[in-house]
Amino acid sequence: MNILVVEDDADLRVEIVEYLERRHHRVTACGTVAAARKAFGEMADKALIEAAVCDVSLPMAMAWTSMSSAPGGFPAAVGS
Repeated sequence: MNILVVEDDADLRVEIVEYLERRHHRVTACGTVAAARKAFGEMADKALIEAAVCDVSLPMAMAWTSMSSAPGGFPAAVGS
């Protein structure tokens, strides 16, 4: 599965990525919402994103809910 990880805490981001990669997922990791939006745009056109793990406390993180309804978007689940 192709997973986009968005987490601004570098240590936590590494832990999440390593956990997912040990389970044979392909992971793209971003430390900012801006980087994630760029990666999302590049990957969505090629249908390379199947899931996303996003730190919902990031500034502008709620933009992800609107991205889920965009063409090529993915279902969003938002929690706290």
